[in-house]
Amino acid sequence: VKTSNVSGNVLNGAYILYTINVTNFGPDNATGLVITDKLDSRLIYINSTSPRFTFYVPGTGVWNIGALANGESIVLDILVKLNGTGNIVNVANVTNVTENNTGNNSSTPDNETNITVVTTVNISIVKTSNVSGSVLNGAYILYTINVTNYGPDNATGLVITDKLDSRLIYINSTSPRFTYYVPGTGVWNIGALANGESIVLDILVKLNGTGNIVNVANVTNVTENNTGNNSSTPDNETNITVVTTVN
Repeated sequence: VKTSNVSGNVLNGAYILYTINVTNFGPDNATGLVITDKLDSRLIYINSTSPRFTFYVPGTGVWNIGALANGESIVLDILVKLNGTGNIVNVANVTNVTENNTGNNSSTPDNETNITVVTTVNISIVKTSNVSGSVLNGAYILYTINVTNYGPDNATGLVITDKLDSRLIYINSTSPRFTYYVPGTGVWNIGALANGESIVLDILVKLNGTGNIVNVANVTNVTENNTGNNSSTPDNETNITVVTTVN
């Protein structure tokens, strides 16, 4: 019997624990018993635990059990990390036993490891400004938004929204590789962002009003499942207090 700690749709990059339970229902003791569980190429082997000096070889998928007494069970746990999308069914089979075997020879009839790995991204937003604390009204502020995709998949349809406070007068902005920022809506249309790639937007504004201003950028669209923070709030360093100023 083979089970996993998850089933159905699973995010790419997640960890999966497979548990293989092998039982000899007799009536005789088994010898020379070998189970083979060859891991799918989209499963990165992390580690495994098996009892009483048995061992599992991830490269070949061979679990050499040897002897298994009448009525005895033995369990192997295999921890893997997902690295690819699509349907994955992982099956364990009896590939050797000295005695005649009336069992099913495979975990397929009792297999509970059918998963579908879906595309996943981890979008992180860090936003900074060139000033902090108390700032004179009328000063210029440069906001910098750094967006990184920590994967494991490429991001598509990525949109960041940073709606400027009404007390911020938009001056200009710079963004790379044909992406664009629309100050009226705050939309920064990035589109594609590869696994491991970062992209930076600079927005220059002029202060025109007093009080506390916190300017936050958010992920407002991405095609893939996103495990990131979706907002610059956790790493936001743009909290300023604009004080009254005369010249």
